Amino acid sequence: MSDNERDGTPSEPAPMMVLGPWRAFRSPMGKLHIASELGPGAVRITSSLSGVDRVARIAKTSSGNLYRFVSPPAQDQVTCGMLTDYAGRAGLAGAKDVSATLWQAIEEKAAELAQTA
Repeated sequence: MSDNERDGTPSEPAPMMVLGPWRAFRSPMGKLHIASELGPGAVRITSSLSGVDRVARIAKTSSGNLYRFVSPPAQDQVTCGMLTDYAGRAGLAGAKDVSATLWQAIEEKAAELAQTA
């Protein structure tokens, strides 16, 4: 067997993760990331987003992971502070919070679709 041959099955598609309380950040390099609380004290900072399907409310990251938006961005001060702190520790210090802009774009698409239905 050569070094390039492998046993096993082909890789499975990335699972869909439902975002808990979340905020979106644009890095100083212009990359968009999401910080989300996945459980008590468990925060995930995504790799940069490669796209957002505003109709399906799904974000895809550069690593191929999929995240579904099921609620507006977190608003309470404690959660927002925690997500911002985690983002800073993950290398996004100086990133701009663009949560409201992202959510507005998602909601505008939903309203547009509702008018055409």
